[in-house]
Amino acid sequence: MITLTGDKNIDIVANDNDNILIPNKGKNKIDGLGGKDIVQFSGESTEYTITKDGDNYIVTDQKGRDGENTLTNIEILRFTDIDKSL
Repeated sequence: MITLTGDKNIDIVANDNDNILIPNKGKNKIDGLGGKDIVQFSGESTEYTITKDGDNYIVTDQKGRDGENTLTNIEILRFTDIDKSL
């Protein structure tokens, strides 16, 4: 598990294991690499916008808690109300 804190923009490259990655308030780039990777958010799914940009997904928290995250090689988005497979 990797948990980002603060509000700085951070780039994460995970490993080939199954990982749970938790963003901060910044504008982050998160690459899960191999394995079954989950990005875990702190709110309900309706509080986020999800867009696709090529091979990436961009997930933006409308409440500002989890920032804006560009995701690569992520299989699951985990919200407090549901898990969403990508």
